[in-house]
Amino acid sequence: MKPLTNPQKSALIRVALAGYGRFVHECKAQGRGHWDAFNLWRHTQVRVAVERDGFTDCGQEHYCYLQAHFLRLAGEDGKAMSWLVKAGTEARRKAEFALRREMTAAGVGPDYVEEIAADRFGGKKVEECDAAELVRLSQTVKRNRLAKAESRKQKAEISEAVTEPF
Repeated sequence: MKPLTNPQKSALIRVALAGYGRFVHECKAQGRGHWDAFNLWRHTQVRVAVERDGFTDCGQEHYCYLQAHFLRLAGEDGKAMSWLVKAGTEARRKAEFALRREMTAAGVGPDYVEEIAADRFGGKKVEECDAAELVRLSQTVKRNRLAKAESRKQKAEISEAVTEPF
């Protein structure tokens, strides 16, 4: 697990403070003050959001969920939803990036990958594929690229062997 960066922790503390500020406001309205309990509250909220004991126990995969949780607590439901959408599509976006990287390396276009997707996944288009299917497409493109390179290498070796004088 790759840990959260200090800027990410700082951003989470800011939104946690906003959420806690709302909590304190509600508590003051009820005649209670809880600023001394911020760390306990924050750790409890991290546990609720991602089942970890605190920011130092969280990894990159938790960041979007934590942002969403604390923004929701701060009353920023629209922003929270954006973070949840981002979290939900994170794996797919990474898989899309890997697929594009392999397509570039192989020098192939979208039509090539669409054909593979349709063949492998029962007529699905690339845009309909989930993250795991995109990873498989990426691996297929890479295997095909490497096989083509190996074939060229073998042909070049054969060509050299044929043209060498005895």
